[in-house]
Amino acid sequence: MEESQQIYSDNPSYWTSIAIAAFVLGFIYFVISVIGGYATINSEPSGSMFGSMSQLISGGIGCLMAGFGGMLAIWHYCNSYEGITLSLGKGALIGIYTGFGIAVVMTILNQIWNLIDPTYTERLMDSMIANYEAMENISDAQKEQIIDGIASEFRNSNTLWGIIKGMLFISIPVCILNLITGMIGAKIFAKKEEVI
Repeated sequence: MEESQQIYSDNPSYWTSIAIAAFVLGFIYFVISVIGGYATINSEPSGSMFGSMSQLISGGIGCLMAGFGGMLAIWHYCNSYEGITLSLGKGALIGIYTGFGIAVVMTILNQIWNLIDPTYTERLMDSMIANYEAMENISDAQKEQIIDGIASEFRNSNTLWGIIKGMLFISIPVCILNLITGMIGAKIFAKKEEVI
């Protein structure tokens, strides 16, 4: 029993590596998201079901970039402490923590941005509504239902529940991607365990 406790206490903490990766990639995801939001605001309504392609592309690129947080955290952890061995499970755990950290950082930065530009959310909502109003291949009743849903979602986005829901919406795909990249990072960057 004492031996297992000794082994556990000898492992250095990985929280610094998680925090660094979460902040760096959370900031990058936030910047890409805001750029896509302003591109949507300044674009003409296309009438496309997916809305502005710039918002769709920036969201996809931001999510994929954030997905490498697990690998970045593992790389930093392994470079900070020479000779670290990591199992795939530990890599996955570090990846999940990093993904959740990215979602927290992005949520905090979004709230700060709403203080810097209080009209951003409203202008983004108006742009998305204008895009759905320009659709020609759906009925007016469907348009009205979609527009009411968008308006309701945006109105609730600054409530505590809306903020938590938005953070969870971001964290699910980012945590899944970081789980995978954390395992890949453990396989690539960690010292290989010697088989006796």
